[in-house]
Amino acid sequence: MKYLHLLISLFRNNLARDMEYRANFFLMVISQVLWVVVQLALISVFFTSSSTIHGWDIYQLFLLVGMYRCIDGLFHIFFYRNLLDFPEIIRTGDLDGFLTKPAGTLFLASTRYQKLNEVGTTLTGAGVVIFSLFHLHYQLSLFLVGTLFISLLAGLTTVYSVILMFSSLSFFLTRMTALEAFWDMLSKTLRVPLDLITQGNSLANALLLPLLIVVTIPAQIITQKISGLFIFLEIPCALVFFILAVRFFNFSLRHYSSASS
Repeated sequence: MKYLHLLISLFRNNLARDMEYRANFFLMVISQVLWVVVQLALISVFFTSSSTIHGWDIYQLFLLVGMYRCIDGLFHIFFYRNLLDFPEIIRTGDLDGFLTKPAGTLFLASTRYQKLNEVGTTLTGAGVVIFSLFHLHYQLSLFLVGTLFISLLAGLTTVYSVILMFSSLSFFLTRMTALEAFWDMLSKTLRVPLDLITQGNSLANALLLPLLIVVTIPAQIITQKISGLFIFLEIPCALVFFILAVRFFNFSLRHYSSASS
């Protein structure tokens, strides 16, 4: 409950800061909505000469994009700025302040800022998911809602874990400017069905498993390309990645030398 109250307080503080410049806030939301619309329009172009691409029709691909946008929006709202700030707060010694607070260092360093204007990405992604499910003639069911909820939670956890592990390398590297470029590459990769890349190859599936469980596998489950039992693969995999990321962060933290030491 202490961490929940702390998160709510941080949320209120960030919301008050964003509302100081309301025009900018709403322009950012509108630009994110337009960007998703442009992406869907570009996808539609690829289907002008074919009804399917590697077994994916247009609404199945829209579903994948919508789920990715939901996860991407949530990640940007809560974690993006904080994790990409890791190299800077470590280099300058600002991490010292987090170590003295009566709360978990990782929690504070991961959640102190929220980019609330990214809500446009999340809401647009949710709208695309609903639009896709309607055109795929899916009926609302407990399994469908549960699959979507578990998939979003597992996908967000996995993305957070992957970026946290790379951010933690900042404890050992003097300068970590490649982190943003890595996220850009990762986000662009997640926007497409990764089975186009793996082609059913077992080694490729194993290497790309952290990325597969973010969007591709959930979309395949919902569209019945693979068995619904794969939903039980997502939960333990996401937990394993999260535990490994937290342990690596704690290991790295033990090697931290403040700016004053």
